[in-house]
Amino acid sequence: MANWEESFKTQAQIKRAIILHGNTQDIFFQSNKQTGTPIIPYIQNILNGIGWNQIVVWNQLEGARGLTPEAQNDLSEDVQASVQDSTAADPSAMQNTAPPIDLDLGLGSEPAATPTSIGESTRDAAGFFNILRHRFTAQNQPGHRRNPTVYIIDGGDALFGNSNALSEAERVQLLQLGNALRDSECSLDNDQLESVEDLLIIITPRQALIPPRFYQDNPSVEVVNIPKPDRKEREKFMSKFCHQLWVSEPLHPGTRDFQELVDSLDGFTVRDMQQLIRLSHKLGHERLSFKRLIQLYRFGEKKSPWEELNHDRLKQLGEELKNSVKGQDHIIDKVQNVLIKAFMGLSGLQHSGRQQMPKGIFFFVGPTGVGKTEMAKAIARFLFGEEEACIRFDMSEFSTEHSDQRLVGAPPGYVGYEEGGQLTNAVRQRPFSVLLFDEIEKANTKIFDKFLQILEDGRLTDGKGDTVSFSESVIIFTSNIGASEVEVDDPNAHEAFISAVKEKFVKEMKRPELLNRIGEKNILPFNFLTDENVLLKIAASKLMPLRQKLDEKYSMKLEFKNEEAVLRRLLKGFNTANGGRGIANRVNDLIIEPLAMQMFEEFETDELHGATVTVYLNEKTSEIDFMIKPVF
Repeated sequence: MANWEESFKTQAQIKRAIILHGNTQDIFFQSNKQTGTPIIPYIQNILNGIGWNQIVVWNQLEGARGLTPEAQNDLSEDVQASVQDSTAADPSAMQNTAPPIDLDLGLGSEPAATPTSIGESTRDAAGFFNILRHRFTAQNQPGHRRNPTVYIIDGGDALFGNSNALSEAERVQLLQLGNALRDSECSLDNDQLESVEDLLIIITPRQALIPPRFYQDNPSVEVVNIPKPDRKEREKFMSKFCHQLWVSEPLHPGTRDFQELVDSLDGFTVRDMQQLIRLSHKLGHERLSFKRLIQLYRFGEKKSPWEELNHDRLKQLGEELKNSVKGQDHIIDKVQNVLIKAFMGLSGLQHSGRQQMPKGIFFFVGPTGVGKTEMAKAIARFLFGEEEACIRFDMSEFSTEHSDQRLVGAPPGYVGYEEGGQLTNAVRQRPFSVLLFDEIEKANTKIFDKFLQILEDGRLTDGKGDTVSFSESVIIFTSNIGASEVEVDDPNAHEAFISAVKEKFVKEMKRPELLNRIGEKNILPFNFLTDENVLLKIAASKLMPLRQKLDEKYSMKLEFKNEEAVLRRLLKGFNTANGGRGIANRVNDLIIEPLAMQMFEEFETDELHGATVTVYLNEKTSEIDFMIKPVF
């Protein structure tokens, strides 16, 4: 029996109300049964086993249902009594009441074969809560002989709106529930100590949807969380049903592959596992590996960019990254090592054997304009085929106290709840991505809790309660920590940057646990860009977009007469304080813009097709000039 069930059984016999929250939408298996049942019949069976025979289930759509004749009679009396209570308080209200409700359902002397309802009186929340108040306090009256009843409120999440802005009607309903529990009898007579009492159970997927004033500091109310299946429960389920999982290689309990399957299902509900089995039967004759089947279930994709990598492709990683990022070869070597480890399926094992961690975690630190963001984009292009797979979050925009809600979504009842979070939505839509968190030190410290969860568990739960997996992503944090203190010509600059990062996280932010999860070896300091040869390479790389656009739009060729001289003119007087960031502006000002003007002034658009542009340094003016030669 799961821990939550033990707690539920114990608390049900001593408390007057229980809030069941968490994994309430799942299915549950009773001992020696092959078919799972939803939460309500499951807890009904538990309650039957500890003394309750009369259980009423209520929701706003159907009212009270599942009534035996005895329960119907009891509840009918409570309806009439609650009406009398209302009219006693306000006799004039009798003139405005509707005609009496016929509560005879034609049940006769036989128990109801199917769930029944006693009519509109119990569909109204305020009316039903008033009945509960009368029911719970009726035990104080002489001659009380009714059978103890459990009242299960199904859909507690739909009862109330924003807990901080309840309507008048909602406050009344909450007061009715609270008073029902407060005014119920509390006796230590032996007869009552040995028996069960009326009990209220509220079922909701999220505790936050129930106003805290109902259960906080209330000794009559217990809150019980139903977690998702733990590893032992997942293993038990799959041991029973793995023969029905149609995959390329059959799985058998006790084998290494079976244990890896159980680990891979971390975060799955029983419904998820059941639907995973169903999915394996819906693929026709195609049999996927269990890893690809899980990926298809989670992300809707059969193919993974990670699985499309191979030895030859990964051996090209260094060269491809060097084409995009200049002067940072030591960073590229480290990135290549981490991605090879991910390709070999060995990521995150130092923290967990579940292998649900992000594929790679990096902390890029260094002065501005040295290629930190460009490195992230280059990794995205290599792994996922396009720069758009690099999803950037400027953490300076998440510096306020509640900005963590923008990442994961507002809690229930708050503005923006339905929209979800920017981060969780982005990963849900694009699970194969590089997540770039720029200037991480500027984020509000509450956000660090979210990062810690991502780095520890590989997943994050948004404000709506939906869990998002980060297991297919690469996480990159960037920072300028130490850039203003570390000297450009310091031979120990790398160590100085690492020391500055540690100082920031441990002493100032007091979040050493986040730094531990990132790992010291993943703190990668970038070089200052002072080497002229490196700057020349950066300048040359910034001309590639111009080459591509001219070829794409006009089939034009871009040539240089003494390219090095042109590039040196670009860099003349260039201030390296901002790294290579200003080189792109130099290319625009000295090449792209004047070339565009010359093309426009000297030629019609159709005359440019197939032309050749030669870029050269004018010896007379020492400026960059262009010679455009059409085909004709």
